[in-house]
Amino acid sequence: MSISGPRVRDLTGRKRRLSVDVVSGPAFELLASAFVVTMGEDEIKEYEAGPALLERAQGAASPGLLAEMEEVGQGDLWLGFIGLAYESPEPRQVGSFLDYLGAVDPAVVRRELVAMQVHKKDAPAEMIDRAAAGDAEALASLAALCDDECATGLRELLSISPEKVLEKVVQLLRRFDEEVFHGGEETAAALSRDAAEKQALAATMPPARLVETATNGVTFTMQPEVSGVVLVPSAVVRPWVCNLEHGNLRLFVYPVAEEVLSADPDAPSPWMLGFYKALADESRLRILNMLAASPASLSQVAERLGLAKSTVIHHMRALRTAGLVLITVGAEKEYSLRTQAIPEAGRMLRAYLSGPVGAEGASSESERTR
Repeated sequence: MSISGPRVRDLTGRKRRLSVDVVSGPAFELLASAFVVTMGEDEIKEYEAGPALLERAQGAASPGLLAEMEEVGQGDLWLGFIGLAYESPEPRQVGSFLDYLGAVDPAVVRRELVAMQVHKKDAPAEMIDRAAAGDAEALASLAALCDDECATGLRELLSISPEKVLEKVVQLLRRFDEEVFHGGEETAAALSRDAAEKQALAATMPPARLVETATNGVTFTMQPEVSGVVLVPSAVVRPWVCNLEHGNLRLFVYPVAEEVLSADPDAPSPWMLGFYKALADESRLRILNMLAASPASLSQVAERLGLAKSTVIHHMRALRTAGLVLITVGAEKEYSLRTQAIPEAGRMLRAYLSGPVGAEGASSESERTR
């Protein structure tokens, strides 16, 4: 017996799913603020907070601080540390991040700065690695891709030892925090709420759709070399989305909506409210109980629970919005329980109850029972 053509046995298992993480922390906003205040005079006007932030920084910073920051790198270069901030331990406060950054291999930091210096030039990663390691030929090749200002910046950066560069970067960021940023407490709570809401949405939609939702329209196509996506909310980059690479990760620093910043900090998240409202109905709980046993179609749910199909559609819409059901499209739509949303809602409820109001209430109750 002869067989023509290749035979393939697929042992790759399930289709790879992109991991998505939504994180916040003052360290990210510190870097985003340094990014904005060191931009060119024309570019900074494109950021809603730019002119006001620059004016505040110029009034608060000690003489020479902003000029020294610009000498290390203007604008984009400070965003190059977002990936290292992501690698730092939670909760990513400024002080702990800078301690972490100071302990990073200086060669890694210099490599990040070189990469950001030429990130718009499509320079090969191998060339960047060699230039950052001190290879004169690679540096010349990178410089040839740049304009004069970029090439000069590269040569100045690589003329200083990696240890001195790292020491300078940490020192400047620490001064910028102490004199201008002040720990980022002003927006930290709002950014944390937004990150929690987007992380909850991650259990209800594909990664590409979550990126589009968080960034309000930026689409992302999965690429073989990308292993995960990281979303970072920011108040200072509004209305822009900053897209970066860090190893095999793609990072999006996205602008939070105005209502997030002006919202009542003691109010529960809209997603959490919708989740628990969806559960505040006996029929919906019965539907979820049925779907927990096995997937079912609308017709099967209606027949089993003795409900009109139009009523089931209404309930399913509420459950879908809450992220509690998954739809599989076949000969007939089939619904199943999406279990990921349940622990996420519990986590968000615990976080809300342990917040300032919840903590104050618990303290008062404790005092009353003494």
